[in-house]
Amino acid sequence: MSGRIARLARRFAEDSLFRNAVFLMASTGIMSVLGFVFWIFVARLYPTEEIGMASAVISISLLVSNISMLGLNVSLIRFLPDSRAPSAEINAALLVAGGVAMAASALYALVGTTLATSLPFFTADVGRGTLFCVLLAATAVNSLTDSVFIANRRAHYHTVAYTVFGTVRLIMALVLVRFEALGIFLAYTAAGCLALLLSLWYMKRGCGYRLLARPAFGPLWRTRRFAVNNYVGLLLTGLPTQIVPSIIVARLGGHEAAYYTMAVNIANVLTIVPMAVEQAFLAEGSNSAAEDPARRRHWKAARLLFSIIVPMVAITLLAGPYLLHIFGREYAEGSTRLLEILAVSTIFLGVSALCTSMLNMQQRTGWIIVVQGATTAVILTCAHLFLPLGLQGIGLAFLTGSAVGAGAHVTIQILHHRRADPRTGQIPHAQDPIGPSRERVP
Repeated sequence: MSGRIARLARRFAEDSLFRNAVFLMASTGIMSVLGFVFWIFVARLYPTEEIGMASAVISISLLVSNISMLGLNVSLIRFLPDSRAPSAEINAALLVAGGVAMAASALYALVGTTLATSLPFFTADVGRGTLFCVLLAATAVNSLTDSVFIANRRAHYHTVAYTVFGTVRLIMALVLVRFEALGIFLAYTAAGCLALLLSLWYMKRGCGYRLLARPAFGPLWRTRRFAVNNYVGLLLTGLPTQIVPSIIVARLGGHEAAYYTMAVNIANVLTIVPMAVEQAFLAEGSNSAAEDPARRRHWKAARLLFSIIVPMVAITLLAGPYLLHIFGREYAEGSTRLLEILAVSTIFLGVSALCTSMLNMQQRTGWIIVVQGATTAVILTCAHLFLPLGLQGIGLAFLTGSAVGAGAHVTIQILHHRRADPRTGQIPHAQDPIGPSRERVP
């Protein structure tokens, strides 16, 4: 036992891919736990109606954050490691994301009153409305700093920043109880602003970042197709999870939708692993100073992913019914089979995650849109066809779609590597289905 621990400790110290993947998984795990505790405290301390109002505005802030990314988060991970002027490119990306977030926040501030989902405090005058936009923009920009740590293979700073964010959010929720919905929102956004300041300091300390470096927008413009392709791919990825719940409510009823939600929430824990390994793998593969050859990095990432995800899937299959019993016996009866199917589909999601990173490294990001579009189409089509089977049919739709996506990704990579020159082993530039991802000369 002690020998195994020693080997893991040595691997953690020497293997940057393993180390950064572990820190990224830890970040998500810590945020999940602290977020769960945050909402328990909020539910106990705040009026239900105020919680609903604050939740709606926080959801808008998450939407603003997602909109403002524009694929820049992936671009930074891919191109920052070999950048000649990283601080200039980081500042340009932060300004673009912040500007888009400000515009989106201002639009919401204008229409929020009409939708009855705004907080009265921020609609009282222009100054408060501007503060609202700044808070949302800062929260969005904070999300972009994650990519800087990942690109520099300094994910431990990411973990610290997220731990501080979750802890401060929890403390402020306790302190600001008398402000009701405004207190919940301020706890969330103020914690995000503090995390942003901490991240900027860590970027300076650990990544050589210079806050006053003149922004360089040229590299962002030359990699715009890369960013847009990843952005569209991400939007396509989220479509099934956004559409399927509405289908279930309309065709199967609210109870089945509740069973679906609980199963998905547990299954989502498994997706932490593919996401973390994908980001760490992309950062490793994009660093020209990395010692390992490309093929070895591929196999190392695959071994790391499946050495974690396969046991987790097995545990979920065995313990799923008991986990669902926490929510009640009816959830254990109604959600177990769906959870089992979703857990198995995570293996295929892992394959797709690795191959997506490979496409990003190869700068053939048009295939990301093609494969993810096909995957989404298969899931939604099968969800309609398999609906008579109930939630089990929904699970089979996700399993079928993820299997098709993984198969397509693997086929693309096999065909790509078959083009290698038998004498040199080098692979000629491959045609991207939606144009080249990058117009920048290295």
